[in-house]
Amino acid sequence: MSVMVLVSLPIADGRVDEVATWLKTHSADAGSHPGCILLDAYRAKDNPNTIVFVEQFETRADYNAYLGWREERGDLDYLEGVASGTPSIRYIDLADV
Repeated sequence: MSVMVLVSLPIADGRVDEVATWLKTHSADAGSHPGCILLDAYRAKDNPNTIVFVEQFETRADYNAYLGWREERGDLDYLEGVASGTPSIRYIDLADV
């Protein structure tokens, strides 16, 4: 079963447009990562300084490999540097209802 990951990242005041531009240039090849089903980024309506990443991978191992790839590239360091707080990360599975 696939895993959906929701990451809510608060961005420092005045830097969210910079992050949006950075994402456009640093995410082009991310969708071709093994096991990737979906990678989207949204700006929260209730707090425009928050970026919400919606990510779906075939397995948790695929997601962990993707996260390791992002770390090796320095992407996580960049995002940590523009964040104004700790990200909220939720791993969810499709409910069988």
